[in-house]
Amino acid sequence: MVGSLLIPLCEGGEAADYVCTPEATCDAFDLGVDFFALETLGERVIIRLQRGGRSLGETDGLVIDIPQRGALTLGTPLPVGPDGPVRVGLAVHGRCPESPQSFRLTGTVVFEAFGTAGGDRVSAAFEALEVHDGRTDARLGLLRGAFDFRVAKGSTRQRYVDL
Repeated sequence: MVGSLLIPLCEGGEAADYVCTPEATCDAFDLGVDFFALETLGERVIIRLQRGGRSLGETDGLVIDIPQRGALTLGTPLPVGPDGPVRVGLAVHGRCPESPQSFRLTGTVVFEAFGTAGGDRVSAAFEALEVHDGRTDARLGLLRGAFDFRVAKGSTRQRYVDL
């Protein structure tokens, strides 16, 4: 995930500025995703895209929440937002560890492949994911990106520790 992003409350209440124009091609902010996780809870599916395998409270990442997996249609743009079939949250705890920042993300996502069994592929793209301040609704940036990974079964709730 790359794009343009202003984090108003980062270190010591100061802003972290990853803003550039034109936003459509900007890559001043790079989430640096190298860890993918998928968890099923009945019909709900939660996908984490993050930097490293640490707890999300210690790193930067996106959490994609799909309350009803049956609501997904492959190849079709799906709305992202609080009332949509896909909800997305952004964490910047690696860059701004003490930030109380709250984000609201809206836009669309297109899933090309979606499976939850071991060996299944999960692939999707965000063309334009708008980031808003969750408290004031001010627009803070625009992100875009794609992910593609295979599901690997592992121990549930396993903590990963950097050595």
